[in-house]
Amino acid sequence: MATRNLDAYGAVVFDVDGVALISADEHGNATWQRTMAADIGITPEQVGRLFAEPGADLVRISNEDFAAIGERFFTSEGIAVTFEQFLAYWYAHEPAFDQRILDLSQQLRARGVRTYIGTDQDNRRGPHLWHARGLRGHFDGKFTSYEIGHGKPSREFFAAAQSVVDADSPGARVLFLDDRVANAEGCAVAGWDGYHYRGW
Repeated sequence: MATRNLDAYGAVVFDVDGVALISADEHGNATWQRTMAADIGITPEQVGRLFAEPGADLVRISNEDFAAIGERFFTSEGIAVTFEQFLAYWYAHEPAFDQRILDLSQQLRARGVRTYIGTDQDNRRGPHLWHARGLRGHFDGKFTSYEIGHGKPSREFFAAAQSVVDADSPGARVLFLDDRVANAEGCAVAGWDGYHYRGW
């Protein structure tokens, strides 16, 4: 990644999970869940079932609050902590952002290149990452699925993002970095160049 020539681009879009934030180990296990069962009594398997609950996949493309689904699930599983306590634990135990990505974004901005995040998030974690965790200080803007109403790699997601790029930097060539092949390839519908990110 560090050797890739970025001089041709007027805008660069970074995925969050898997690019700016590496939250899984080499086996694909979420690092923030390592001691979760001992800490608050929730297993990684239960978290997996939570995200598979009916309607959970729609939360990231709408302004529906995940809490209603979460509280129902926690009750059905007999989990002692509340969904809000679970979210607080999750957010508190996520790893730091990859400083190399943040530095790269700042270097690009200093050269006049617009940088953005392009990510699938719900309306709780999305604002948390942007405001509380400070991504807004490192990027010029954000494209989030819950605000757009569509997720990656849909045509609608990339069309909405492209409309912002057009307004900010007319005619700019765009590079998109994502750790999922489908997303890195899907951005071609907006005329972007995709890069399958597999680590620095």
